[in-house]
Amino acid sequence: MKVEALKFQREDKSEVTILVGVHDLYNKITVRIEDVEIREYRKQKKISIRSKYTDDYEYRVLDTEGRCGYLKQKYLKYVTEEQLKQSVLNAWEMFRPTINNLDDIIVF
Repeated sequence: MKVEALKFQREDKSEVTILVGVHDLYNKITVRIEDVEIREYRKQKKISIRSKYTDDYEYRVLDTEGRCGYLKQKYLKYVTEEQLKQSVLNAWEMFRPTINNLDDIIVF
C-alpha cells in the first residue's frame, strides 16, 4: 500500500510529496520509499522522480541493489536524508498497531 508520508513546500514554492510503501511479506512488515513527486509552483502536473530516472540506461544495467542505491542518490538531489527518514517514520506511525485497533488486527 502506498501512502503520502510527507508533504512539504520548498523555498522555490514547489510542493514535494514523498510516497512510502508499506508491505507485509511473510508476516514481516517492510516500509520503503516508493517515490518522490514534485509539483512545480503554479503547475498542475506532478513529476515523478522514480519514473523520470528508471527509464535511463544507467539504471537498467544495474542489479537490484544497485538500482536501489541509484534511486536513493537521485532522491537525495531533491530531498534531504532526514526528510526521507521522517517520511518512513510517519508511514510507520500510520500503520502501527494501537490498543484501539487490536481487535481489528487479531483474527481467530
